[in-house]
Amino acid sequence: MIFRSLLPLCLGWGVVGVWAQSNALVEEVMGPAASAAADESSADGSGQADGKNADGEEEQPTLQAETIERKRAAARANLQERRDALESADIEAGSGEAKTLAEEIRLLEELERIYGDQLRAVGEREDLQAEQAELQRQREDEGELGDGIAVRPTFAALESLYDQRDELERTRRWLERDFENAEDGREAAQDAFDEAEKQRRLKEEEAEDNPGEHLAGQHLARLQSTVAEQTLRLRDFELATLQLQEDLIGPRLELVQPRIEWVVSHLVRDSAGQAARQRDRAAREERLREAHTDARETAARASSTLARLESEVDSGDAAVEENGELEAWRQTRRLESGRLALLGRQLARLETMAAVEAQRLDVLFGEMDEDTAEQLAERNDAELERLRNARRQHLFELIRTRRVVERGAGAESEARQRSLAAAKAWVEVGEIEHSELQDLIAVRERLQEELGRLGVTVWPTWEDAWPSIKRTVSTIWMWELFTVDDQPFRVRTLLAVGLLVMLGALTARRISSLASDVAVSRFKWSRGRAAAWRTLLYYGFLCFIVLSIFSLFHLSLTQFSVVSGALAVGLGFGSQNLLNNFISGIILLVERPITEGALIEFDDEQYWVERIGMRSTVVRSFDNTHIVVPNSRLIEQSVTNWTLSDDVVRQKVAVGVAYGTDTRKVEKLLHKVLDDLDVVLDDPEPIVLFDAFGDNSLNFLAILHTRLDDRLKALNEVRHTIAEAFAAEGIVIAFPQRDLHFDSDAPLQIELTRRSRQAVDPQASKEGDGDRDDDEAAEPEEAKSAMQAPRKNEEGGDG
Repeated sequence: MIFRSLLPLCLGWGVVGVWAQSNALVEEVMGPAASAAADESSADGSGQADGKNADGEEEQPTLQAETIERKRAAARANLQERRDALESADIEAGSGEAKTLAEEIRLLEELERIYGDQLRAVGEREDLQAEQAELQRQREDEGELGDGIAVRPTFAALESLYDQRDELERTRRWLERDFENAEDGREAAQDAFDEAEKQRRLKEEEAEDNPGEHLAGQHLARLQSTVAEQTLRLRDFELATLQLQEDLIGPRLELVQPRIEWVVSHLVRDSAGQAARQRDRAAREERLREAHTDARETAARASSTLARLESEVDSGDAAVEENGELEAWRQTRRLESGRLALLGRQLARLETMAAVEAQRLDVLFGEMDEDTAEQLAERNDAELERLRNARRQHLFELIRTRRVVERGAGAESEARQRSLAAAKAWVEVGEIEHSELQDLIAVRERLQEELGRLGVTVWPTWEDAWPSIKRTVSTIWMWELFTVDDQPFRVRTLLAVGLLVMLGALTARRISSLASDVAVSRFKWSRGRAAAWRTLLYYGFLCFIVLSIFSLFHLSLTQFSVVSGALAVGLGFGSQNLLNNFISGIILLVERPITEGALIEFDDEQYWVERIGMRSTVVRSFDNTHIVVPNSRLIEQSVTNWTLSDDVVRQKVAVGVAYGTDTRKVEKLLHKVLDDLDVVLDDPEPIVLFDAFGDNSLNFLAILHTRLDDRLKALNEVRHTIAEAFAAEGIVIAFPQRDLHFDSDAPLQIELTRRSRQAVDPQASKEGDGDRDDDEAAEPEEAKSAMQAPRKNEEGGDG
């Protein structure tokens, strides 16, 4: 008992001793700073990298600046200690210890950087939380509309509010993309952490078996796990921060939009602001004209130089073309011409911006009539569509020229450097062009919104809606549903496969029908045999076409092995009857015990087979009702097939003649009847049998063979002819007769009664009472004499 009570205590002290020894070994290799950092990591719950608390519930990732600073300082001190140890003379360069220290230094540097990123993330989140509190306070303190606006409701103030709203909308779109990228980064960090934890556990097991050899590897694995863990915590915190930023967009818009409405409704003219905008446009126009003149001169100089070089090439100077100078000047001329065109468009755009501003002021101050506003809305909508297309095209050119600049970095020849400088100048002007296109689109969208406040709505025409519909259809057409072995399966692939499979099914059906018709006409196949081969050919061609379509679209059945396995399990457990009927249908088509057009009999009923399918068979009864019979039923139970080998059937006609009739004569007469009828086949030969001596007749049996379609007609004609022949020869067809014999041991008592005339004729009741009285008087006397007569006979007999 004492030993049992002390055993848990001893085991507990043993575990504590092992833990202390492990920490001592870690401090011996890494120093006390690393051990302290590991303890802090465990103390603040950083080991729970899955984002769940002790109860398994989701919780928001939290980082404390003081804890991170403490960890960062410990990692920095440990890093300096490792660097000093690596630079000491006691460690030989290139040795295993030196490599271990170098790897520790790299991991500690990465850990310190991660801690720095965490501190910056904490600071950004604190700023966002402060902004969130400020927005909440503004929403709670907001009174009448316009109280929060400290400026005059001028056009410049309205533009500023519009800019804020547009910036918030752009930020929301950027945050959506950033959130997707952050989620991908978080998944990668989770995978890295799982792998690091796996390696850590492996190294700890190796260290337990041989502590002397694997202690350094165990510590490196722990440090790598700590780096992966802190990276995962950073990614979780970044996701939470992005979510907070996205949550702040809505409240910001809720504050901006009412202010826009208030400024629009209280808008006042601002002559000073309008004059300032005109001066800015004039200054901008002057700078653009100077740049335009410079670009024109540079383009002219490039054209003249290019013409001179081309003439030298034409004269036979191949060196100009070989060193790339000619191509560089061609690119310079193209870029300068493009820059010249961009500057020209920007000059024209200044006038457009001024015109749009004037139109907006007329709309805002109500100085435009309804008809003019409707016409302006239509023109503005068309111009918006043109500007959006121009922006997409210009963005493509800008991206391509940026790549040219990146590839041309470090050019050595003067011509290449000149071409690179022209590309950079074009990029600079192109970025301005892209920004101005954005501004003009925003201004025209604001004009469209302000026209909408007047009740002017532009309904899109087919020409306007077609590009948008085309883009939407194209996006859906190229939508990727899933990938199999890195092969995308898109909506267009699905539709193409479905359409080709349908066309293939129709083609297979047509080919199988033609083959069946040829077999019937040329090879004299039966209807059932041809139908069976038609069905088999159809499914064979269909399988071939489906496999060909899969090969055409680089799809393989092995790619759907998981789906096929699940489908097989589902079919095995949930579709046993379906598979049973399907396999039975294949057996019916291959073995052909039953064919289309056959007459079969089961359940004491006869049916014509109309169609044999892969799952069921359609039969028609003599009542012209169609019945769908599962194929397995025709395989598992006994079925009589009247037409399996041929359509000849045997029929029997029984007839009885009276006793005393010449039997030889009857037999010859029946033979003659059967031989004379066309519906009775000569082969096999008809048979007439004297079957039996019946109770009332001499029974004969006529056995004949006829075609299946003529069997009812044959029976009818045979019976009619037999009746006519027997009547002509005076032969009586017997019928049942009975002789009755009475027991006459005692005399029979007979009573004779006379019925009244009233019973015989109801009209007699209307005759005179005299007649009635005479009948009534006579009737008792006659009855009395009738009653007494047998009694007298009985007495005489007794005497």
